[in-house]
Amino acid sequence: MFFFTFRAIIKKFFFKFKIFIGQNINDETLKEFLNMMKPVTHNIEMIRLGEEKAGGYFVPKDLENISFCMTAGVGDLIKFEYDLAEKGIKCFMADNSVDKPPLEHKNFSFLKKFVGNTLSKDYISFDEWKNSIPVDLENEKGILKIDIEGDEYSLLNSLDKKLIGKFSIVIIEFHHLNSILNPMAFEYINNIFNKILYSHNIVHLENNKVTKPVEYFKNEKLYDMVEITFLNKKGI
Repeated sequence: MFFFTFRAIIKKFFFKFKIFIGQNINDETLKEFLNMMKPVTHNIEMIRLGEEKAGGYFVPKDLENISFCMTAGVGDLIKFEYDLAEKGIKCFMADNSVDKPPLEHKNFSFLKKFVGNTLSKDYISFDEWKNSIPVDLENEKGILKIDIEGDEYSLLNSLDKKLIGKFSIVIIEFHHLNSILNPMAFEYINNIFNKILYSHNIVHLENNKVTKPVEYFKNEKLYDMVEITFLNKKGI
């Protein structure tokens, strides 16, 4: 049953990004990718904000210098942003799937739009969104959080690595990761990770255990969906 579910997910991913199935990537390349996804060793105290399960994310405990958070995709899980707002952090959220956040706060600002590259009245590009809110990426330190159900690849592919590097913390829920077996999908996903890792390190990785992991090598497993916290190499 799991095999057919997994295969259906892969096919959906390939179709979406116009990727055609070919031979698998070699073991050495796969091992390098799996090693790249492992969090770096650090002594930063981390805390979980938001819901206890879905909707909760790990961030450094010390957020004193963080002044804002940009969240693409919130749905009905808003406690992460609420916890940030309670710390005095301005939270700018965008999501067309809900009319408004389920909680209110003076530090909340909500836009009923999807963030992405689709030409539609329901979408706004990242640059348009960024330019419409009162934040100064050059002088303010902020969080970028992306949870948009698989559209993160298209969005991240369109962002310049220098722009990503302006954020102190980047939090992303990645989907369909086991599509890396396909060489073209691997190149696409690997390039996106390398773009983020140019300026950030992985400091926390949380597996979403909705589906079973794929074990590629002994003790080397990869879940199809993971939540990753990246910390800027310059710190916060």
